[in-house]
Amino acid sequence: MTQQVYKALYATARAHRFGLVTIVQKVRRAHCRRNIRTGGGVIRDMLTRVDYLAWAPLAAAILHIGEEFVWPGGFYRWYRTYRANAKSVNRRFLIIVNVGLVITLVEFALAARTTIGPPALLLFSALLFSNGCWHLWAGFTSHSYSPGMVSGSLVYLAVLLFEYIGWLHLGRVSGWMAALAFLAGISYPLWSALYHEQPIYRRDLARRKYQ
Repeated sequence: MTQQVYKALYATARAHRFGLVTIVQKVRRAHCRRNIRTGGGVIRDMLTRVDYLAWAPLAAAILHIGEEFVWPGGFYRWYRTYRANAKSVNRRFLIIVNVGLVITLVEFALAARTTIGPPALLLFSALLFSNGCWHLWAGFTSHSYSPGMVSGSLVYLAVLLFEYIGWLHLGRVSGWMAALAFLAGISYPLWSALYHEQPIYRRDLARRKYQ
Protein backbone atom coordinates (compact mmCIF):
# COMPACT_ATOMS: atom_id res chain seq x y z
CA MET A 1 0.00 0.00 0.00
CA THR A 2 2.78 2.41 0.93
CA GLN A 3 4.61 1.68 -2.31
CA GLN A 4 1.49 2.48 -4.34
CA VAL A 5 1.11 5.82 -2.53
CA TYR A 6 4.74 6.71 -3.28
CA LYS A 7 4.25 5.88 -6.97
CA ALA A 8 1.09 8.01 -7.13
CA LEU A 9 2.83 10.96 -5.47
CA TYR A 10 5.82 10.63 -7.80
CA ALA A 11 3.58 10.52 -10.87
CA THR A 12 1.68 13.61 -9.67
CA ALA A 13 4.86 15.57 -8.99
CA ARG A 14 6.30 14.59 -12.34
CA ALA A 15 3.13 15.67 -14.13
CA HIS A 16 3.19 19.03 -12.36
CA ARG A 17 6.86 19.49 -13.14
CA PHE A 18 6.38 18.84 -16.85
CA GLY A 19 3.33 21.06 -16.84
CA LEU A 20 5.31 23.98 -15.42
CA VAL A 21 8.12 23.39 -17.91
CA THR A 22 5.63 23.41 -20.77
CA ILE A 23 4.08 26.67 -19.58
CA VAL A 24 7.48 28.34 -19.25
CA GLN A 25 8.49 27.18 -22.73
CA LYS A 26 5.28 28.52 -24.25
CA VAL A 27 5.75 31.90 -22.58
CA ARG A 28 9.32 32.12 -23.82
CA ARG A 29 8.36 31.21 -27.38
CA ALA A 30 5.56 33.77 -27.40
CA HIS A 31 7.91 36.46 -26.09
CA CYS A 32 10.53 35.65 -28.73
CA ARG A 33 7.95 35.72 -31.51
CA ARG A 34 6.69 39.10 -30.33
CA ASN A 35 10.19 40.56 -30.24
CA ILE A 36 11.03 39.20 -33.68
CA ARG A 37 7.79 40.51 -35.12
CA THR A 38 8.00 44.03 -33.71
CA GLY A 39 11.68 44.48 -33.01
CA GLY A 40 10.52 45.63 -29.61
CA GLY A 41 13.29 44.01 -27.62
CA VAL A 42 16.11 45.81 -29.43
CA ILE A 43 14.29 49.14 -29.69
CA ARG A 44 13.24 49.14 -26.04
CA ASP A 45 16.77 48.29 -25.00
CA MET A 46 18.20 51.19 -27.01
CA LEU A 47 15.62 53.66 -25.72
CA THR A 48 16.34 52.72 -22.12
CA ARG A 49 20.15 52.70 -22.37
CA VAL A 50 21.66 56.03 -21.40
CA ASP A 51 24.84 55.25 -23.35
CA TYR A 52 22.96 55.04 -26.66
CA LEU A 53 21.08 58.26 -25.96
CA ALA A 54 24.23 60.04 -24.82
CA TRP A 55 26.39 59.35 -27.88
CA ALA A 56 23.82 59.31 -30.70
CA PRO A 57 23.95 63.10 -31.38
CA LEU A 58 27.76 63.03 -31.58
CA ALA A 59 27.74 60.09 -34.01
CA ALA A 60 25.17 61.86 -36.20
CA ALA A 61 27.15 65.12 -36.16
CA ILE A 62 30.37 63.36 -37.20
CA LEU A 63 28.54 61.63 -40.06
CA HIS A 64 27.10 64.96 -41.17
CA ILE A 65 30.46 66.74 -41.04
CA GLY A 66 31.91 63.90 -43.09
CA GLU A 67 29.32 64.46 -45.81
CA GLU A 68 30.00 68.20 -45.79
CA PHE A 69 33.80 68.14 -45.94
CA VAL A 70 35.05 64.61 -46.74
CA TRP A 71 32.65 62.81 -49.09
CA PRO A 72 31.27 64.15 -51.29
CA GLY A 73 32.46 67.37 -49.59
CA GLY A 74 32.51 70.81 -51.16
CA PHE A 75 30.51 72.57 -48.49
CA TYR A 76 32.92 75.51 -48.12
CA ARG A 77 32.73 76.53 -51.79
CA TRP A 78 29.00 75.97 -51.97
CA TYR A 79 28.34 77.89 -48.76
CA ARG A 80 30.33 80.95 -49.87
CA THR A 81 28.38 81.01 -53.10
CA TYR A 82 25.10 80.61 -51.25
CA ARG A 83 25.96 83.44 -48.83
CA ALA A 84 27.11 85.63 -51.73
CA ASN A 85 30.77 85.36 -50.71
CA ALA A 86 30.14 86.81 -47.26
CA LYS A 87 33.28 87.79 -45.37
CA SER A 88 31.91 85.97 -42.32
CA VAL A 89 32.25 82.67 -44.21
CA ASN A 90 35.80 81.34 -44.17
CA ARG A 91 37.61 78.11 -43.37
CA ARG A 92 38.62 79.30 -39.91
CA PHE A 93 34.99 80.03 -39.04
CA LEU A 94 33.80 76.61 -40.23
CA ILE A 95 36.58 74.80 -38.37
CA ILE A 96 35.80 76.62 -35.12
CA VAL A 97 32.07 75.92 -35.42
CA ASN A 98 32.41 72.21 -36.18
CA VAL A 99 35.22 71.49 -33.72
CA GLY A 100 33.30 73.38 -31.06
CA LEU A 101 30.18 71.35 -31.85
CA VAL A 102 32.02 68.03 -31.53
CA ILE A 103 33.70 69.02 -28.25
CA THR A 104 30.40 70.25 -26.81
CA LEU A 105 28.59 67.03 -27.75
CA VAL A 106 31.37 64.97 -26.16
CA GLU A 107 31.08 66.95 -22.94
CA PHE A 108 27.31 66.58 -22.74
CA ALA A 109 27.52 62.88 -23.62
CA LEU A 110 29.84 62.40 -20.66
CA ALA A 111 27.38 64.38 -18.53
CA ALA A 112 24.37 62.32 -19.65
CA ARG A 113 23.80 60.93 -16.15
CA THR A 114 23.78 64.36 -14.55
CA THR A 115 20.85 66.76 -14.29
CA ILE A 116 22.03 69.05 -17.09
CA GLY A 117 22.96 66.29 -19.56
CA PRO A 118 19.56 65.17 -20.94
CA PRO A 119 18.12 68.69 -21.50
CA ALA A 120 21.35 69.77 -23.22
CA LEU A 121 21.33 66.71 -25.48
CA LEU A 122 17.71 67.42 -26.40
CA LEU A 123 18.58 71.03 -27.22
CA PHE A 124 21.46 70.00 -29.47
CA SER A 125 19.36 67.29 -31.12
CA ALA A 126 16.84 69.98 -32.07
CA LEU A 127 19.69 72.24 -33.21
CA LEU A 128 21.08 69.51 -35.47
CA PHE A 129 17.61 68.82 -36.84
CA SER A 130 17.09 72.51 -37.64
CA ASN A 131 20.44 72.52 -39.44
CA GLY A 132 19.25 69.58 -41.54
CA CYS A 133 16.04 71.45 -42.38
CA TRP A 134 18.15 74.45 -43.38
CA HIS A 135 20.18 72.25 -45.76
CA LEU A 136 16.95 71.12 -47.44
CA TRP A 137 15.69 74.69 -47.71
CA ALA A 138 19.01 76.03 -49.01
CA GLY A 139 19.26 73.26 -51.58
CA PHE A 140 15.71 73.91 -52.75
CA THR A 141 16.08 77.68 -53.04
CA SER A 142 19.50 77.50 -54.73
CA HIS A 143 18.49 74.61 -57.03
CA SER A 144 21.66 72.79 -56.09
CA TYR A 145 22.94 70.02 -53.85
CA SER A 146 23.79 71.36 -50.41
CA PRO A 147 26.65 69.20 -49.03
CA GLY A 148 25.30 67.63 -45.85
CA MET A 149 21.69 67.58 -47.06
CA VAL A 150 21.24 63.80 -46.98
CA SER A 151 22.57 63.13 -43.49
CA GLY A 152 21.08 66.39 -42.25
CA SER A 153 17.57 65.45 -43.28
CA LEU A 154 17.53 61.71 -42.62
CA VAL A 155 19.99 61.08 -39.79
CA TYR A 156 19.23 64.22 -37.82
CA LEU A 157 15.48 63.54 -37.95
CA ALA A 158 16.03 60.00 -36.65
CA VAL A 159 18.27 61.27 -33.85
CA LEU A 160 15.72 63.92 -32.87
CA LEU A 161 12.96 61.32 -32.48
CA PHE A 162 15.29 58.86 -30.77
CA GLU A 163 16.50 61.40 -28.20
CA TYR A 164 13.13 62.90 -27.32
CA ILE A 165 11.31 59.57 -27.07
CA GLY A 166 14.16 58.01 -25.10
CA TRP A 167 14.71 60.71 -22.50
CA LEU A 168 10.99 61.27 -21.98
CA HIS A 169 10.48 57.51 -21.64
CA LEU A 170 13.18 57.37 -18.97
CA GLY A 171 11.58 60.30 -17.16
CA ARG A 172 14.84 62.24 -17.10
CA VAL A 173 13.20 65.39 -18.52
CA SER A 174 9.74 66.87 -18.14
CA GLY A 175 7.47 67.72 -21.03
CA TRP A 176 7.87 71.48 -20.64
CA MET A 177 11.65 71.18 -20.45
CA ALA A 178 11.71 69.09 -23.63
CA ALA A 179 9.51 71.66 -25.39
CA LEU A 180 11.77 74.50 -24.26
CA ALA A 181 14.87 72.66 -25.47
CA PHE A 182 13.19 72.03 -28.84
CA LEU A 183 12.22 75.67 -29.32
CA ALA A 184 15.71 76.86 -28.40
CA GLY A 185 17.37 74.33 -30.69
CA ILE A 186 15.31 74.97 -33.81
CA SER A 187 16.03 78.70 -33.61
CA TYR A 188 19.61 78.05 -34.75
CA PRO A 189 19.05 78.95 -38.45
CA LEU A 190 17.78 82.36 -37.33
CA TRP A 191 20.99 83.05 -35.40
CA SER A 192 23.06 81.93 -38.37
CA ALA A 193 21.14 84.10 -40.82
CA LEU A 194 21.51 87.15 -38.59
CA TYR A 195 25.24 86.53 -38.22
CA HIS A 196 25.83 86.25 -41.96
CA GLU A 197 23.38 88.94 -43.01
CA GLN A 198 24.68 91.57 -45.43
CA PRO A 199 23.22 94.71 -46.98
CA ILE A 200 21.27 93.93 -50.16
CA TYR A 201 23.56 95.93 -52.46
CA ARG A 202 26.62 93.93 -51.31
CA ARG A 203 24.85 90.61 -51.97
CA ASP A 204 23.85 91.79 -55.45
CA LEU A 205 27.38 92.85 -56.28
CA ALA A 206 28.75 89.51 -55.11
CA ARG A 207 26.19 87.61 -57.17
CA ARG A 208 27.05 89.59 -60.31
CA LYS A 209 30.72 88.80 -59.74
CA TYR A 210 30.05 85.04 -59.84
CA GLN A 211 27.68 85.17 -62.84
